[in-house]
Amino acid sequence: MGLAHNSLSENDMYQKIRSCLEIQIEDLDYGDPHGSRRLRGLVADLVNRHFAPAMPLEYNHVIVAPGAGAAVWQLIHSLTDPGDQVLVTAPYYGNFDLDVCISTNVQLVPLYGQANLDADLDLTGKTIGPKCKVLLVTNPGNPHGRCYTLAEIHDLLLFASQHDLHIIFDEVYGLSTFDHLDADKENAFISVLSVPDLADRIDPQQVHVVYGLSKDFGLNGLRAGFIIDQYNTDLRQVLTLTSMFGYISTINDRALCNLLSDVPWIDEFITKNRQNLLGAYNQAKAYVEQLGYEYHPTGAGPFIVVALGPLFAEKGVTMTFELEHAIWRRCLDGGVFVAAGYVFHTTEPGLFRLTYSMDWPLVKRGLDAFDAAIRSFF
Repeated sequence: MGLAHNSLSENDMYQKIRSCLEIQIEDLDYGDPHGSRRLRGLVADLVNRHFAPAMPLEYNHVIVAPGAGAAVWQLIHSLTDPGDQVLVTAPYYGNFDLDVCISTNVQLVPLYGQANLDADLDLTGKTIGPKCKVLLVTNPGNPHGRCYTLAEIHDLLLFASQHDLHIIFDEVYGLSTFDHLDADKENAFISVLSVPDLADRIDPQQVHVVYGLSKDFGLNGLRAGFIIDQYNTDLRQVLTLTSMFGYISTINDRALCNLLSDVPWIDEFITKNRQNLLGAYNQAKAYVEQLGYEYHPTGAGPFIVVALGPLFAEKGVTMTFELEHAIWRRCLDGGVFVAAGYVFHTTEPGLFRLTYSMDWPLVKRGLDAFDAAIRSFF
């Protein structure tokens, strides 16, 4: 329950991707390091259908990388020099510590713009260091699947512009939103690509998007990530050259082309997967409530964040990060792996991210083991 993997629609994807696998004789030759023209065009079509870009994507706006993490790493290499700093809206996905810092000699600096996971973004008075070059934003968020409002996206763009920062939006959970299916309201996720007045808020050449197929499509193992850049031709040339060090396999390229070219199946899969996430989330949150835990409501992503501080306070115990780690260890000893808040650089101890996007018997088993570990402290 600590791994961000959605297996709810896994069998559908398994059956489909099997039919997409093939090898042709040209696949034994070198392919395009940054992805075939066909694959990049199909990714552009996918984004055009579902992310509502203000300016339609073309194939040459897409660079393929072996995973979204590799895409972030490649961008950081291209946009920074050793000794520079990268701001990241926090709490944040813990592996950014690796994606940003490994072999770059770049420092990752958290930007805490919200009082808590559910609070509105407020960047008033936030300052940056002289060596800061990039702002990294996750939308929808991780560990909490909160989506930024259009006003907040505007604030982030203006903040980046005022400080002359490149801004990277990681949108890997963009098609895993579901709360709009359960109520009469709009989809909470707004892609930065859809901002119509982008040039009024920032130089568009400083805006970059990362996407991938691991989260929305459950294809973690195929290692397919994408850098989307519509305006910065110089950067795209650099990314094309540095893709030599992170080729996508020609076999993966062909399989993904076969998959994404079946537009009716893909769009139906996205709809069904969202419905599956909604059902799983409602079931998990109801059981979390039944067990007596507080949690942060969400409408995107495959996980729910449980807050243990209030429960421990009722028992007269002050929550600390040391206690949080002890709880994580007790859970592991009890047979369930969960993600403790400190790995996401939370400022509030006692937060745990629990993945619910699995078959319900397995989720219930995990929640019961989590509950047993917690109760053992009292």
